[in-house]
Amino acid sequence: MNLFWILVPVQLLAFLSLRLMLRRNPPESVVEIIRNNSTRSDGSFSQGRYQKEIDSFNRWLNRVDGGLIFVFLVTTLAALVAAKFEVPLPNLSGWLGNENQPMFLEPTSDMPFPSMHWPIITVYAVGTFVLAPIIILHLYRSALNRFRMRANARFLDYYRQGYEKTQQLVNSDPG
Repeated sequence: MNLFWILVPVQLLAFLSLRLMLRRNPPESVVEIIRNNSTRSDGSFSQGRYQKEIDSFNRWLNRVDGGLIFVFLVTTLAALVAAKFEVPLPNLSGWLGNENQPMFLEPTSDMPFPSMHWPIITVYAVGTFVLAPIIILHLYRSALNRFRMRANARFLDYYRQGYEKTQQLVNSDPG
């Protein structure tokens, strides 16, 4: 089995587990925003507001998911290109001064991956440990800031609506 076809499902599992983790463990500030925006000025719970906040939260996570998919696709395509290159495994005993040993190991049938493609491992390592954290962290922060801005705007709109209803009740009060 080619190493590429082992690393693709591993990366796909990592994507799905990260996606699930983000959905199940939102930041405390997001939970508080949803709770505050779902509560009317009189203290009662509004299912419509709650659903609106959950939809906004899902849009926020979809933006982060888009970044995860982007990193997955770029890494996979780069690995497909790198899969064309074959680099032999270095033989450490050859480096240590044993003149009788060849510098590189020859692939044999008892090796787990007789034709190891080290450039694929390099592409996946760079994609996973360098590219993914940079892109995902930036997307996560920008999406979180966007969610907070929109949530604050909705809160102000809810506050304005509550104030207008209060003023209507005060103005219509005959006493």
